[in-house]
Amino acid sequence: MVISEVTLVELEKALLLVREHLERIPESLIEVLSLDAEADALAAEYIRDGAVGMNQRADALHIAIATLARVDVLVSWNFKHIVNLRRIHAFNAVNLKQGYPVLEIRNTREVIGDECDTEAAGDGGRSDAPGSRPTQPRDRSSERA
Repeated sequence: MVISEVTLVELEKALLLVREHLERIPESLIEVLSLDAEADALAAEYIRDGAVGMNQRADALHIAIATLARVDVLVSWNFKHIVNLRRIHAFNAVNLKQGYPVLEIRNTREVIGDECDTEAAGDGGRSDAPGSRPTQPRDRSSERA
């Protein structure tokens, strides 16, 4: 599983129930991705292009970091700003214009089925709740030098 530094910061403010989901995963199975200048610039392009508003910079950063890491899928509970067909198209339009691949974005139920209860989001299912952006890494062993 891949998670970003941005998510870890958000988790600090999350309900214990949400944090416990991540804590159950062995650290050896988690890759933490850093925020860098390229991700920051790509997030700015999402905002400039209208994929999300200026107040959703963290959401833009989640998408940018996942895009640059070339994750297989970004999984989120955030239906308003991330798992939203119009926004998915807008994020991917920017990605293609900038020479990046399309990012697969799905909700938790599509990935893990009914095991995921939206109450786990701790906010009635709205959730831009931290921990909502776990992603599945690609096998990048052949890509690394």
